Amino acid sequence: MDTEKVLTDGKIKIRLIGMSRSPDNRAGADEICVAGALGCFEGKSSHVLLEELKDLPEDKKEKKLERLCAETSGRGHGSVLDQSVFVFSIEDLPRAVTLQLCLPEYLSLLQQSLRRADADRGVYLPDSILNSDRRNEVEDAVQEAFSFYDMARNEGVPAEDARYPLPLATRTNIQVLGDPRELMHLHAMSRRAAVPAVAREVVQGMIDQALSAAPHIMKERERGYEVLAWRPAAQLFAAENPFLSRLAAEKGKSGNAVLMDYASIDIRQEEVDAAVRGDEALLANLKHIHFTFLASMSLNAFHQAIRQRTWHQSVQSIYNALDRNERVVPPKVRIAGLAEKMNRVHDRLVDLAVHLPQQADIPPGDAVLVAPQSLGVYDLIHTDGWNALHAIGKRTCVEAQWEIRDLANEMAEAIRGTGSPIGRWVYPQGVIYGVCPERECCGLCNKILEKIER
Repeated sequence: MDTEKVLTDGKIKIRLIGMSRSPDNRAGADEICVAGALGCFEGKSSHVLLEELKDLPEDKKEKKLERLCAETSGRGHGSVLDQSVFVFSIEDLPRAVTLQLCLPEYLSLLQQSLRRADADRGVYLPDSILNSDRRNEVEDAVQEAFSFYDMARNEGVPAEDARYPLPLATRTNIQVLGDPRELMHLHAMSRRAAVPAVAREVVQGMIDQALSAAPHIMKERERGYEVLAWRPAAQLFAAENPFLSRLAAEKGKSGNAVLMDYASIDIRQEEVDAAVRGDEALLANLKHIHFTFLASMSLNAFHQAIRQRTWHQSVQSIYNALDRNERVVPPKVRIAGLAEKMNRVHDRLVDLAVHLPQQADIPPGDAVLVAPQSLGVYDLIHTDGWNALHAIGKRTCVEAQWEIRDLANEMAEAIRGTGSPIGRWVYPQGVIYGVCPERECCGLCNKILEKIER
């Protein structure tokens, strides 16, 4: 692999590609949010109020928009902020940033698949590293990780497994959709001291573009940035998470999902069976059955887990994970006889991520970009009964990525072990749906269905 291509200094591209607008293009996010807010207090519909806003002279409209935003969302009425959305296409950003973007539960994301991503896109290294006397050492370690990727691919290791030791600096693409409230949540999260500076810069770029398009609803107002008003998001880049660290030390098992808690309601097997067959009234009841797992996984798998937005999660700080230095080595890397080489690459990158802040005065949030994606973290996952059917069913399919599939199978086995009637259906998606949704059916679900029906 060409070193110059790997260690590229190409710019991250942030583009606002879509946003809420009226069909006639005369009103945007500001007007739509304000019309909805006005409709809460007046007898007129939001449609009529929007038409009136459109017809106001520009100076009067601007004053009205500013006054109404200050008096609604500006006073903590977050539902007004939910009435518009923005869509961003972001290109060549590092995976550390996509991890940050995936944390808020009410952002929607479509990311370039790990299975289809090409490592030739290169890496992003911050100026603090590029301008330090440790630059050559970092670049050499990163190059060694990419050389391992090439070697593993040549030995027949699938790209999705060969990529495990690549650093969080590796570039990728993503599309992000969010309403103003959750974009503000992301904005506040990204200002935390230990968050990588590049994540802060990317999020600020998104905010700036949304602000330019909707200056009133996107304006930062003190009461609009209240942490307790947001659905709490997992904080991978928190300086520390003492609760998760203690839980990992006391209860964690590397590479495993451990059932920590189970709470149920008095629901019968026939009621669960009817819910699975599509009775939504009964399906809604399953949301009141709760399972909590402590799962150890690589950053690769965590990326998939955190994108499962119906799971509620909190996560070990990546800085605590670096100190602990657990790792996940894909079985196919072991079979290829490359585990020892991968471990050397992994340990070298972890050592740099841990010690650059101490030895070279590089901010921890910049040094963490060197961390390998094979690094293990502990994720506390809450799933309800509906989740146990839908999400775990998707992840236990043989088409799912092997690591997240192994964890999902452990979760499914633990749920069956509780004796919950949901356990009868916690199997791959073809069992739940009655038919395999994949292009090619492996036949496993048919065998499980036959066993259930006996």
